[in-house]
Amino acid sequence: MGAEDPAHQVKLARDGWEAVPANRHPEMMPAGYKGVEITRKGMVLMERPAEITEEVRQIELRRARLQVRAKEEQLSAAPAGQFERSNKGNEMAKIKKGYEAMPIPEA
Repeated sequence: MGAEDPAHQVKLARDGWEAVPANRHPEMMPAGYKGVEITRKGMVLMERPAEITEEVRQIELRRARLQVRAKEEQLSAAPAGQFERSNKGNEMAKIKKGYEAMPIPEA
């Protein structure tokens, strides 16, 4: 709470995050505020370009899909000499994927 963490600040800057200047949104801070950035409860309001955020989302999506693919391969494979994962030519492990909307709780 309020303590500086230089390593974290360097990582944020490297990832494209910048503090939102308080003079851009003076209504968010008390009258006469002398600080440079918008802060709330020890946290700083930050922003970064949408292009960087979209790129990071694509990287995270790719990483998540690779993790799922690796687990699917583990389910389908068995080392030689161990229980084979087939039943007369049919796979024993069946993986079904589905997507559905998640309910959003009302506030």
